[in-house]
Amino acid sequence: MSLKPRSSWPRSLWQRHYYCQMCGGEPVKTCELQFDSGSTIPVEDETLTGATSGDTGVVVSIRLESGAWATGDAAGTVLMSSPTGISDDFECFSDDELVTGSTGGTNILTANGDGIVKTEGMPYPEGQTGIYKGRRYCTQHLAFMQGKDKYTYKLGNIGD
Repeated sequence: MSLKPRSSWPRSLWQRHYYCQMCGGEPVKTCELQFDSGSTIPVEDETLTGATSGDTGVVVSIRLESGAWATGDAAGTVLMSSPTGISDDFECFSDDELVTGSTGGTNILTANGDGIVKTEGMPYPEGQTGIYKGRRYCTQHLAFMQGKDKYTYKLGNIGD
């Protein structure tokens, strides 16, 4: 007698994961890159590209910690969305890599260390989610959406 799994997906660390519509939806990846030798300030929504790695990211915000852009010694941190070229160590860009901007031109700053990739969003194992009206929810929000939660909510004016 041979035993067959009920699903083609293993029930171990590799099981399928989903994201709750109310907890944050799909995951968002960002790259936080420290820089030095900055000569041109990147603008929001500008695409930065590593000269040697080819890694890219879209500028969300910039924090200047020391120096000045005009003198070419600006140092700080740039936060980028949609990073590409992520390594197995969850890093983007390389230490001492020259970075080019889509509007700022070539060599606008130099990476000071590898960029750190961060992922936001809460994944839930397949067994801890459910679908209600075509959307996937974690078990807590699913119970709330179906009105089966243990709390009673009264809507209306205070004092009613």
